[in-house]
Amino acid sequence: MNSQKCYALLIEKPKTFEESERYCETIGGTLVSFSSENEFKILKGRHSKKKFWIGLKQVNEDWEWMDTTAIVYSQWKERNVTRDVFKDQKCMFVSGTGDWHRENCEKKLYFLCKFNRMRLT
Repeated sequence: MNSQKCYALLIEKPKTFEESERYCETIGGTLVSFSSENEFKILKGRHSKKKFWIGLKQVNEDWEWMDTTAIVYSQWKERNVTRDVFKDQKCMFVSGTGDWHRENCEKKLYFLCKFNRMRLT
């Protein structure tokens, strides 16, 4: 896991993708992004069997992390993530099995926020 970040799964009330994004921002974070398989496995292991939004969204034809980091790791389940069958599913969530799936952004799910680690002086 990235030593510069800390994470919290917020399960009090499922929210839409945009509500989740705004909530994370109001508490000083962003929806989670992953930079490696190891980072993903550690976090998924802590939250197994839960579905949650991650900060990956389709913008036009491209997928982007909401924190603007480069997409260097993914766990997409669908083979072709740009098919018309998914045209209304522009947000990404992690399933209980750890696969990433597209979903309509209006669906309410748990979500995982990422925060910069605070330094204590």
